[in-house]
Amino acid sequence: MSRFSSYRAARRALAFLACGFVSTTGLAQSDEAGFLDIAAHSHGTATLTVIISGEQVVLGFESPAFNLLGFESAPATPEQEAALAHAEAVLASAENLVSISGARCEVRDLQISRPGHGAHAHGEAEHDAHDHGDTVHESHDHAANGHWEFQVNAALHCLDLPARPALTATVFEHFSGIETLELLWATDTQQGAATLTAATPSATLN
Repeated sequence: MSRFSSYRAARRALAFLACGFVSTTGLAQSDEAGFLDIAAHSHGTATLTVIISGEQVVLGFESPAFNLLGFESAPATPEQEAALAHAEAVLASAENLVSISGARCEVRDLQISRPGHGAHAHGEAEHDAHDHGDTVHESHDHAANGHWEFQVNAALHCLDLPARPALTATVFEHFSGIETLELLWATDTQQGAATLTAATPSATLN
């Protein structure tokens, strides 16, 4: 098994990065589920964490449901049900979140969480959960205070990663409700942060 090939390992890596940013910048914190929480719930803003170590890449994405659905409550109409199904289908593919220029990546694990529902595994993560008895952590339910959020964690194996990876946030292409994306990133040698928008969706990690 590769270093970040399990969902639980990916969560620990994201939590570790978040703790590092707390100590150095005060920008981020993580909850006990290991999800990154850069700032308070804010419509129009989402967060993306990227960790690159060798050929392993870990992604963490978090967004208020309003950015993806246009509402923050249990679906009440067929149109809202369709919007929810569409959002989950989009989030089930890591390439709909971010692309790494020049790299050839294969998703090993991907988990999606939303309020009131346990994290759902896609790909090899689903097999790991069944074969090895792994448990998936249920997302925090913010519905009580009107704050619904989507969270995605993914572990990828990437070949041909450049020394200075260039990332493009493809999530802007799918969700017009995301106005800004707060990016935190770390490699084996350095870490940094950037604010991305639909007009400027790319960043070079250097």
